[in-house]
Amino acid sequence: MTTTMPSTNSKTSESDILRMLDQLEALIDGSRHFFSHALWVDLEQFFALTSTIRQHLPDDIRRATKVARESDKIIEQARVDADRIRKEAIEDAERVLQDARRNSDRMTRDTQDQVDRMVAEHEVLHRAQQAGREVFAQAQDDALNVRQGADEYARDVLSQLDDVLSKASIHVRRGLEKLTRDVKPE
Repeated sequence: MTTTMPSTNSKTSESDILRMLDQLEALIDGSRHFFSHALWVDLEQFFALTSTIRQHLPDDIRRATKVARESDKIIEQARVDADRIRKEAIEDAERVLQDARRNSDRMTRDTQDQVDRMVAEHEVLHRAQQAGREVFAQAQDDALNVRQGADEYARDVLSQLDDVLSKASIHVRRGLEKLTRDVKPE
């Protein structure tokens, strides 16, 4: 089988590329078959054809491939960033909660010490216990607010990522549509 290469000008026609693909299929069809699963193919000829086809692919396909690779990188980086942000937010919330518990424990101990000194004063005891409960409730509320803020921040980051990915998807679709429009039947 003779391989005819298209001219080396920068604009290879679609028919040249289709002709090269036909040659590639003919190379496979014309190969000897072994046990109906194995082929004997002239690899030098095969790789020469595939290399020529790659060299003559339209720039739009190259750009679309590059956009797809960049989108994958952006998505992976966004996943890493989102995981890191979520982890940091959870760690921060846990630290705040632990600090609140320590502060609450300390304040409870302090309150208890005061109560012990003022055992005779029932009203003072009652106020101290109430203050301890309020401090603990406030600490829990603060920890919850921090966690909710971290979740909101993670949602904002993911929403921004969604916008970036949507825009990248639109560019890819436009590239595919352009390629589809540019394909003219022979």
